[in-house]
Amino acid sequence: MLLEMIVSVGLFSVVMTIGMVSLLNIVNANKRAQSFKIVANNLNLALESMSRDIRFGYDYEDVYGANSFTFTRPGGVNVTYSLSGGSVFKTVSGFPAASITAVDIVIENLSFYVKGAPVGDNLQPKVIIVINGYAGYESGEKTYFALQTSVSQRFISS
Repeated sequence: MLLEMIVSVGLFSVVMTIGMVSLLNIVNANKRAQSFKIVANNLNLALESMSRDIRFGYDYEDVYGANSFTFTRPGGVNVTYSLSGGSVFKTVSGFPAASITAVDIVIENLSFYVKGAPVGDNLQPKVIIVINGYAGYESGEKTYFALQTSVSQRFISS
């Protein structure tokens, strides 16, 4: 009777330990999924904002692999997107730069590749934006990402 009780308590302990480890793994996976969702939403907003501005802009700066890009928005307003201190900043002529990425996202690389920028080449200007980085501060909780998008100007430069 005593031996049966010891065996059943031991078996119960093993089953409960396995159950708790599984539960903790599920909670950890949920944290990572939430972190990735925040990164995806914030980067989607930042890229969409940049794409919209660039698509309707003109007088593109002719760059290849630079971490900043300047162009003119309708109304003659100069806009610059640049990488500084692990964040993407937007500078509008006459106003201080403002970060367009969240503080818990670290951008390690921001590159702009412009094709067809010279006026009179009869090519529709196109900008390729490449972003690499991670979200999270703890080494085990970092979510790495690499994004690329292509934006073409609405009008052919002439």
